[in-house]
Amino acid sequence: MARVYLNFGGFYATEHGKRVEAWINPDWDDYKNIYDWNEAYRMYGQYYVEWFNSLFDTNLEFVSIWKPETFYMQVESIEVSVNERDASLLRDVAYTEFGDDYFLILNRAVRSRAGYLAEDYYLPIEQAMDRRLECVLDCLLEKLEADWDTYYYEVVVPQIPEEEAFQF
Repeated sequence: MARVYLNFGGFYATEHGKRVEAWINPDWDDYKNIYDWNEAYRMYGQYYVEWFNSLFDTNLEFVSIWKPETFYMQVESIEVSVNERDASLLRDVAYTEFGDDYFLILNRAVRSRAGYLAEDYYLPIEQAMDRRLECVLDCLLEKLEADWDTYYYEVVVPQIPEEEAFQF
């Protein structure tokens, strides 16, 4: 199983962050300092992976929310485990969606060139293959994002039922 990241855009100043805030918004002014934001982000990540799985008929497994030490050049990502069947299926979907451009997109991300040293240049082959799979996921998410409208944010993560609401 490969472990890769769904680079969904993070929570800072995004619709994803607004969605998490909406879950806990009723008591925001009185309790904003005592909410367990990590738990809220974890739950959102799980819902996001479920949504992704429903679109592509895959079984990615949520592992964790990855947070950068600083937000200077990176934002949160969702770490997932991907089995070989799903990895193959997602590669096929990306190729079908992008055609020959798929290889251009992938090569642009994983090959060094003037002014850009590919991140996987020095990685062992297994990790380099995982990085390529992550690029496939990035391509698919970019395509989905281009087709999204504001209704998407209501569909991806449904309102949490009362019995599952955060208990602080």
